Amino acid sequence: MFILKFKRMNELIFGIILLIAGLILTTIGGFKANDGWNKLKGISQTNGEETIIAKLDSIPKSINTKNKENTDKVLDAIEEVKLGVDEISAMDGSNIKTIKYPPSGEFGTNILDKTKGEYKIGTHSMRVEIPKGQTIVVKVSGKNWQFPVFQSIPGWKHFDLKTDKGETSRKFKSVKTGIVDLEIYLVDKGKIDLSIFENGSELPSWEKTLKVN
Repeated sequence: MFILKFKRMNELIFGIILLIAGLILTTIGGFKANDGWNKLKGISQTNGEETIIAKLDSIPKSINTKNKENTDKVLDAIEEVKLGVDEISAMDGSNIKTIKYPPSGEFGTNILDKTKGEYKIGTHSMRVEIPKGQTIVVKVSGKNWQFPVFQSIPGWKHFDLKTDKGETSRKFKSVKTGIVDLEIYLVDKGKIDLSIFENGSELPSWEKTLKVN
C-alpha cells in the first residue's frame, strides 16, 4: 500500500509520468524496474523535499513481457499510485470544479442535498464538496437537531449560536476545501431551516426546509 505525501501536485504528476515511462522502457529494453523509482526519488532529493514515502516490495526488480505475474504486479502498483493521486485531489479540492451537494455522506443521507426534503429521525451528514479557493457557510435553525462537538472528520467551524423561544440556530463555516462533512442528529419530528451562503455572500445563495418524520 503506497503512502504518498506531496507538497505540489505538479511534482506528483510529473513523477508518475516518469515512473510509467521507466516501466515501459523496462518492458521493451530489459532495464531494472527500480531505475524508475530511483530517478523519481533522486528528483525529490534534488528539490530538497520529501515527496514520496513508498513501499516498493510489491514491484519486482525486473520485468519482461513473458512474465505475466511480474507485469501484473507493476500494473497493480501503478493503479495504486493513480488511486492515491485521485484521493489527494479529492481531499484538497484540486479536481472539484463546482460546489457540489451529494445525496449522502460519511454519516448518512445529506441534509444539504437540494433534491431531498424529507428525512427520518437519526444520524445524517452535512456534506459539501468545495473547489479550491471557495467557502461555504451553513446556518441551521430548529428545535430538533444536535451535533457532536468533537467530529471525526474536520472541516467545519461552528459559531454564532443563538436561541430564541426554544429554537436554536448556529452557523457552520468551511475551514478547508475538498470534501467537508459533519455528523448531525435529527432528534425529533418537525422542521429545520437551512440557509446556505456560498463564497462570502451576505444573502443566502439558496435555502431549504427539512421535514423530519
